[in-house]
Amino acid sequence: MKVYMDRRGCNVWDAACESDLSWHIDHGTYCTACTLGVLKDDSEDVTLVITDKDGSEKVLVVTDKNKWEIMDSWMLFLEKINREEKDVKV
Repeated sequence: MKVYMDRRGCNVWDAACESDLSWHIDHGTYCTACTLGVLKDDSEDVTLVITDKDGSEKVLVVTDKNKWEIMDSWMLFLEKINREEKDVKV
């Protein structure tokens, strides 16, 4: 499944966004305040395509392996992934 989200016009603060998305991941529903659309496919994973408030695009692939870490904080998970990618390139 692919979920497209756009946070640019969303007035939900970060902590509430973290909590809301976590609930939707846990329940398998994706109707957050900033959801633009959901494309269902045969994939077991959920790909979140997020246009963030600064206009940058962020992609998160939620799997059984990383689901709980993303639910804890998808923003911190993205920071961790970006940091690991930079470490690999050096």
